[in-house]
Amino acid sequence: MEQNKATGEMGKNEKEETFGLGDAFAFACQRCGKCCQNRGDLIINPKDIFRLARFFGRSMEYIVDKYCDFTIGATSNVPIVRLKTVGKRNACVFLDNKKCFVHKSKPFICALFPLGRDIPRTDGEIGEGEAPAPAYILQPVKCGDSSQLNTVEEWLVDYDVHEEEEFFRLWMRAFRAVMEFMGSVDEKEIGREQMGAIWQVVFVYLYANYDVSLDFMTQFTGNTEGLNKHFAEIARVLGPAEPSEPSEPTDSLPPLV
Repeated sequence: MEQNKATGEMGKNEKEETFGLGDAFAFACQRCGKCCQNRGDLIINPKDIFRLARFFGRSMEYIVDKYCDFTIGATSNVPIVRLKTVGKRNACVFLDNKKCFVHKSKPFICALFPLGRDIPRTDGEIGEGEAPAPAYILQPVKCGDSSQLNTVEEWLVDYDVHEEEEFFRLWMRAFRAVMEFMGSVDEKEIGREQMGAIWQVVFVYLYANYDVSLDFMTQFTGNTEGLNKHFAEIARVLGPAEPSEPSEPTDSLPPLV
């Protein structure tokens, strides 16, 4: 199992077994809370933040400020958001007496555990055709046991898993496209202040420009369209740039959707 350091999602190694929504795996949670400790790697996406904002009755910016750390991905150069950790055991900020106090609204990456997921790579032109459905992978974990048999869809019963899969496809396409654009911007040429302004635009469109009383997916689509327009304007102002080596494989990086 390998983790994508940019998005926090788990990608499969060639020999790992993958599961579809109707496939079964053996795992029973013992509610020990170990999966929520020593976890500085819980990178969350806009839909996770939106769900938490609705849970608390707050704005998405409030959730990021109070419960998350915001940083720039070392390899992606894209703004990313991860859950804060607290205490000597680096426990998730939402862990309380071995229980998650946002359980029904917790980030999807947490609901998946012990599963990971990935979008299989496909041949063909960038952005050609519909992205394949996510593949699920059973991670090697040191908690729980194998006394319970679950299908992937049963394990994720508290979520609209089909909507989550559709969003995941769109999110991965958008994130990779933003990563590709950010790789074309040379901070040494434009300066730290200008780069900071671009990062702020990306953060607002990806993580903050939402009304939690309205439909998420409609707003996400609108935000990616708005970000596309900003990128086109930035590219026009900066002028043509020399091609740069991508920080991560880009054989399937499509445009924003």
